[in-house]
Order: sequence, then structure tokens, then C-alpha cells
Amino acid sequence: MRSRDLDARLAERALREAWPVPPERRPELVDRLIAIANNPDTPPREAVSASKALLMASRINLETIRVSMVAREFEELDERLTRLEQEGGTDEPAGDPDQA
Repeated sequence: MRSRDLDARLAERALREAWPVPPERRPELVDRLIAIANNPDTPPREAVSASKALLMASRINLETIRVSMVAREFEELDERLTRLEQEGGTDEPAGDPDQA
């Protein structure tokens, strides 16, 4: 039992402190945490540690996706601005000049 508790707490600490975890080991780590959290024989403290580590991993994944989306949006806006500066105009569709 002590081994599982240590595994769960170490995994939680590794995620919290952003320890480098090789990508090929991540699925194994997540599977182990799920097994610890879902095992009815797991003491509550260990189950909570494993659950916290899983939630932290999810939060990190979501933050990574959010940052990626913001970076992509910035790149698109930067490309649009560059194109506008090169063209010397706007990218608004040409409308009826009498309605301005």
C-alpha cells in the first residue's frame, strides 16, 4: 500500500512542479493513476492524491491547448496586419461609396 501512495504523491508533485516526463511514459503514468484512484482497496489519501494528479494533468493539457489557440490567433492577426501593410489598404470588402 505504501508504494501506491508514494507513486500517487510523486506523480502529483511531478505535475505540479513540471518535472520533465518523457512523452512515451505519460500514458503509463496516467493509467497507473487511474488504477490507484479507482481501486476500492486504495486508502482515501492515496485515491485523493491520484485524483489530484489526474485533475492537474487535465488542467495542464487544457492550458496547453489554450496557449496554442492564442498563439495561432496572434499569428493569424500578425499575417493579416502584414498583408494589409503591404497592400496599403484594408481588408474590408469594397462597398458602395455613396453609402459612406
